[in-house]
Amino acid sequence: MSQDDDKSPFNWDNWPFIIPDCDPDGPREEETANSSSLRFKEQALRLNAEIGLVSSQLELGLNLLFGKDGFTKDPQEAVQWITAAAEQGDAEARYCLGGCLRFGIGCKQNLKRAVELFRAAAKQGHTGALNNLGYCLRHGLGCKQNTERAVRLFRAAAKRGDAGGKNNYGYCLEMGIGCEKNIDKAFRLYRAAAKQGDHNGQFNLADCYEKGNGCRKNLAKARFWYRKAAEQGCKEAQEALRRLKDN
Repeated sequence: MSQDDDKSPFNWDNWPFIIPDCDPDGPREEETANSSSLRFKEQALRLNAEIGLVSSQLELGLNLLFGKDGFTKDPQEAVQWITAAAEQGDAEARYCLGGCLRFGIGCKQNLKRAVELFRAAAKQGHTGALNNLGYCLRHGLGCKQNTERAVRLFRAAAKRGDAGGKNNYGYCLEMGIGCEKNIDKAFRLYRAAAKQGDHNGQFNLADCYEKGNGCRKNLAKARFWYRKAAEQGCKEAQEALRRLKDN
């Protein structure tokens, strides 16, 4: 079984460095125009962020965090802009800043502060924050462990459509953690999370098909979902595929 692993929710290393082919005649007109357009967009975004526009502060922060839209990755500056947006009460910014503080990305790790931000964003109805706050309570990260409260938060996140919440609630139901066991319901939640692309949900769904938990045993479907999870870098799924191949 795999609950949300203790890895960053962001795909930090999925932005390849692209080295353009050498062109002795210099950049083509469309390339120059594109570069100018990106520079103009960056300047406009920075200007709006500097005058305090929350949406621009968050967008600038995320672009710097992920290296999007022509920006060079700069986690430290990213956190500064995300913090500025969070201090103005933006739920998404609070959630993102909580993630950075939880994993120490662009800043010093601070689990207690991360929990505070997840709680604030969760009160604003942010589904990802509900799930992350539940995870912290489930494992006692930056707060006192409270399994029953964690399950309630997972359930709330799942009801609002959060894939991670569906997987985590399903995991608690399957294992009987903080609630009564219900393997059939766990299977349905895993399936919903898997179809939304959650790699933990995909792994758990495959595990159910392999063992016949909450469904009929089906190794073909197990391989299919293990492969889906493996393609997202899930090591447990990669090992499961090798195991099934050898047997």
